[in-house]
Amino acid sequence: MRHRRSTAALVGGASILALALTGCGPSPAVSGSAGADGSAYDAFAEMSADERAAAIVAAAEEEGEVVVYLRSDDVFGEIEAAFEAEYDLDLVILNPGTTQVVQQQIFEQAAAGRIEADVVETYSHELNLMYAEEGVVAPIPAFLAESAPDRDLVSDHAIETFQYPFLPVWNVDAVTGADVPTSIRDFGEPFWAGRTALVTNYHPWYLTIFQELTQNQGMSVAEFEELMTTIAAHSSTADSSNPASAGIASGQYYGGPNIALVAPQRLTGAPVSYEPTIDPVPLVPAGIGLMREAPHPAAALLFSTWYLNEGATILAAEQYVQQNAAETDLLEAAKVRPDLTDLTSERLNEWRIAYDNLLKGTEPILPDYVRGG
Repeated sequence: MRHRRSTAALVGGASILALALTGCGPSPAVSGSAGADGSAYDAFAEMSADERAAAIVAAAEEEGEVVVYLRSDDVFGEIEAAFEAEYDLDLVILNPGTTQVVQQQIFEQAAAGRIEADVVETYSHELNLMYAEEGVVAPIPAFLAESAPDRDLVSDHAIETFQYPFLPVWNVDAVTGADVPTSIRDFGEPFWAGRTALVTNYHPWYLTIFQELTQNQGMSVAEFEELMTTIAAHSSTADSSNPASAGIASGQYYGGPNIALVAPQRLTGAPVSYEPTIDPVPLVPAGIGLMREAPHPAAALLFSTWYLNEGATILAAEQYVQQNAAETDLLEAAKVRPDLTDLTSERLNEWRIAYDNLLKGTEPILPDYVRGG
């Protein structure tokens, strides 16, 4: 099999695929680029379930590979082994960095007319807003939506695969007694000055915390700005949760308010804790989307169907992945997802800029629309 960059697995099995994909009427098998309108996906829509399953497998194996951006690197090896055990094509997994790096890479490819990937996994709301408006992802076909384990996970351009919990983490040797945080407000106390890590690029966490504190906990917008300015002044920045958690474990930092749960979980035996959890825990959903001009559209459908079903079993079994079906590491915690009702691409970008400004010590640290501007 062929691999390039970060890699993982292959898939196959028309009989399993047929159980997931439904529809009616015959149509010829399709391979080749999905095209500007995603028409290669539509070509499978009028087939019966069995015909579609067989046609997708045949076309995908003729295409020879599927290229996907995935997030949960802890399970890449397992995904690879399981997928390649079933299907006669290569799976190439790309994982160049943060969701912002992934977006920049894909948008640059689209502008140059050379899309490399077939499927992308990133924040679901970004797929439905920025990616969709940029025209780089296709609408989710009805037959693929029907293969999702829960239809509530399906939106126009994304199907949710797991959720990111972001929560406070601290060093249990350095933070004891009354200093153990019980609220995010505690990170504004003098004890944390110069001893806190804030992770960059986590604007969905920032949005969710703003909504929770101002809409549900009675904090004014001005009070929120004051609190977050103080926390930022207390903090050093880390470009991901892994170095932030390592710094907390070593004592470089006493703690941080927005660490992705997977990072401290990996540090078995280290003096770090997130329990008792500070409620509510923000959960930001990730999902997969189909590239509108995928080089391997049949393989994109094949992998997506497999990943939502057999792949979901691998994700659910991995303790470092928070699956939609059951957040087994946070069963007792209250959890909250961002309210995206009025969010647009422009407003989402304003949140990204606002959070970046907060970390840089510049203004504004909130979008104008929430400040009444």
